[in-house]
Amino acid sequence: MSKVDSGIARPSLNLRLENFRLFRDSTLFNLAPLTCLVGRNSSGKSSVLSAILLLKQSLEQESMGREITPLVLSGPYCDLGDYEDVVHNHTPSEAISFSFSMNVFDLKRANWQGDAPFVDLSLRKDRYEDDFYYARPTGEKLPDHGSVNARLTFSVSRPFGPSLSRVEVGVSDMGTASCIRTIRGERKQHWRTYTKGIPPRSIEFHLAGQRVFPWVSTRSAQYKRFDPRRKKLIKLFCTASNLFFRFLEWTLSRSEVIGPFRPAPERRYVFGGFGASRGGPTGEQAVDFLISETVLKSHGGRSLHGALAFWINHLKLAKSLRVKDLTNRQNLFEVDIRGAGSSAESNLSDVGFGVSQVLPVLVQGLLMRRGGIYLVQQPEIHLHPDAQAGLADFFVYLACHGVITVVETHSEHLLLRLRRRLAEGGKPLVAAPRNKEPVRPLSVEDVAVLYTGPERGGVVVKQLDLGESFQFENLPAGFMSQALDDRLALLNAVGNRNA
Repeated sequence: MSKVDSGIARPSLNLRLENFRLFRDSTLFNLAPLTCLVGRNSSGKSSVLSAILLLKQSLEQESMGREITPLVLSGPYCDLGDYEDVVHNHTPSEAISFSFSMNVFDLKRANWQGDAPFVDLSLRKDRYEDDFYYARPTGEKLPDHGSVNARLTFSVSRPFGPSLSRVEVGVSDMGTASCIRTIRGERKQHWRTYTKGIPPRSIEFHLAGQRVFPWVSTRSAQYKRFDPRRKKLIKLFCTASNLFFRFLEWTLSRSEVIGPFRPAPERRYVFGGFGASRGGPTGEQAVDFLISETVLKSHGGRSLHGALAFWINHLKLAKSLRVKDLTNRQNLFEVDIRGAGSSAESNLSDVGFGVSQVLPVLVQGLLMRRGGIYLVQQPEIHLHPDAQAGLADFFVYLACHGVITVVETHSEHLLLRLRRRLAEGGKPLVAAPRNKEPVRPLSVEDVAVLYTGPERGGVVVKQLDLGESFQFENLPAGFMSQALDDRLALLNAVGNRNA
């Protein structure tokens, strides 16, 4: 549902996976501003995250000696093996498809110049920002209703691996267009365009070898022959298609991930300079960011330390955090924590393991750029129930400020706190310190709790609905009922002992 009131734009994006890992067809599901993926082990939750990471690393990785757009299965964000490992049921003759859909009104409101909404360490500039801002199609007014959708299909192209073979795009009340690849004997690619609702031979797709998403333009020779009404239709279709493709590319490029495996704390940290990357699925760069801000403290405030102290205190893990220079500019540092079990200051390696494991989750979240997708796997690892619940408040905060936050979790404490906050009005705990935009509370429509699991002979993604009492109305039988079952069994066992 689109929001027409004031506040930071928080668009929802719909995704569909076909022939990808466990999914024959996931059907279309919603990546809301705050999305929680739940389900039993090996039920497909990680496949949803892997699909987004696979497209991100395919956008960023260069490929040598080819003219067709590759699907990069092994890279810095995920290693999925070869094509037979990825395609459903290990059938290489099948093609993999990723589909996206979005409300046109949300697409128009997307903030294309959003920067890090919480803290700014003056890190490297987003390599896509200028290109995508200036490539944003203008000059044609899009309607406020309807939707735009796109489907990317990848198939085997030996010996190069999976490559883009088909692109489809559709706009409500306008039409659809498909661009299909054929390969000739000399392995030269040739693309054929087919339209429905749009006049034939009126548009063309431009696909460079290193781009996943195309650019759609009018065919000038044919376009001149159409009457003004058809010209307007063709132009609007190209504008909406290009805006959506650029949005997807822009959003994926700003996405980051924190995986379930994070490094153990170290007693001393050697600082190698200001080359820390935003990326890193294990969160190994988190302490480097803290050291960077410590070294640069004479040039401004310490917003990362301040925000981090707020959240570790809210999670009841510690009172404060400090990075100490041990050797007077000889690049050796330690991280000290105060209030973790005692009032004294202790080295990070001497306090509970949960602090070091949640540190990357908080740091990466605070450094997220607005409009990106923040993928977090099992943030609750090594945390006690109070801290697990507190993480829900952190994710509400991110979602309220324009970060699409997708959390894979097994924590009932986190989900319970999330439902409580929605019942209380969905207002984030703290306001964004760097901007004056009004922040709308999170509503039920801004949250999607997605259950992945077997149904009707296949694995599906199903959204769990929250009723008026903020209870899940369509939970699968036996899911998230273990605590209640054990309580009832305990009462029954106690009753039998006393009988």
